[in-house]
Amino acid sequence: MQPSLRYMALDVGNIRVGVALSDTSGAITAPYPILRRHPELALKQAILRLAKEEHVVKIIVGLPLHEDGSSSEQSEITERFSERLADFVKPLPIELWNEFGSTQDAKYTLQEMGEPRKNWAKLLDSVAASIILQNYLRMHDHTQ
Repeated sequence: MQPSLRYMALDVGNIRVGVALSDTSGAITAPYPILRRHPELALKQAILRLAKEEHVVKIIVGLPLHEDGSSSEQSEITERFSERLADFVKPLPIELWNEFGSTQDAKYTLQEMGEPRKNWAKLLDSVAASIILQNYLRMHDHTQ
């Protein structure tokens, strides 16, 4: 029997951080309530606490690259944050994952769900994190 795997994904913005978790099979993802980006210490503590409570084996951080795969200013900010987070959550591994298109996909998902636009601000980042995690898990085929 395969061990239970639980993953967390983060969509790091300047104000909010979207969070998503996989189920214990590593096959299904769900958005989690967003976290405030600042103060950073409180954010890192909240991430670590959630990771411990949910028995997370890896954190996936969405890396906002351009369509051609090149770095953006936001991707450099995200990389630096991820390095600081990695030091804080050791030995829990962190992996950066190209998140290109996840925000647009999240907007489409919310629209298709019929979610009123006035609610998008509190949902968008975590739905994007869920999409990032789905893409990561699909590419790593954690269901077999």
